[in-house]
Amino acid sequence: MTDSIEMTVVATDEAPDPTMQERIRFQLDFMVMMLNVGREKEANEAYINLHKLIEDLDEYVHIDEVEG
Repeated sequence: MTDSIEMTVVATDEAPDPTMQERIRFQLDFMVMMLNVGREKEANEAYINLHKLIEDLDEYVHIDEVEG
């Protein structure tokens, strides 16, 4: 008797990519949590990430200027 198992993998489950709103909200919540527990380095990194995400909003949101 052998101690081996044969399996066939048909698909893998992957988490969906988070939306821009979810990414921004996570960074904001994470930053506040880190500030509350005194981890200023991590809070500062989250703050920088948050600013980068906000700058990237132009790629996701297209608002036409209204001429008036």
